Amino acid sequence: MVACLWRAAAADPRAEIHRAASALDDLRYPEAVRLLDAAWRAGGSSPAELRRLFALAGTAAASMGDGPAAQIWFTRWLCLEPSARLPAGSSPKLAVQLEAARRELAGRALAAHAARREGGIAVVVVDDHG
Repeated sequence: MVACLWRAAAADPRAEIHRAASALDDLRYPEAVRLLDAAWRAGGSSPAELRRLFALAGTAAASMGDGPAAQIWFTRWLCLEPSARLPAGSSPKLAVQLEAARRELAGRALAAHAARREGGIAVVVVDDHG
C-alpha cells in the first residue's frame, strides 16, 4: 500500500489575518475565529503575524463570550510576547481573559534551540515550569 501525503498551499497569512481583522471590526466574531484558526493551522506565518493572529483570535473569542477559547489564544500570544498588552480602552472582559491567561502561565516559558543534523534539523523544546 502506498500512501501519499500532501498539503494544499497555504493562503497568504497576511491576507487571511486581514480578512479576519475585518470580520472582527464588523462584529462577526465566529467568522474571525474561524479564519484565524485556519490561518494558524495552515502555517507560514511570521512571528509578528502569529502574535497578531493570536491577539485577534483571543479578542474575538472573548468578545463572543468564549472565555476558555480566549484564554487559549491569549496564552499563545503571551508565549510569544510575555509583556503583551491590549490597546488602551479595550473592553474589561478582554482584559479579564488576558490576565487569566497570564496567571495560567505563571511565568512559565518555552525555550527552543535548533541544530543542523544529517538529513534535517533537530529542534529541542524545553518547557520551563518556573
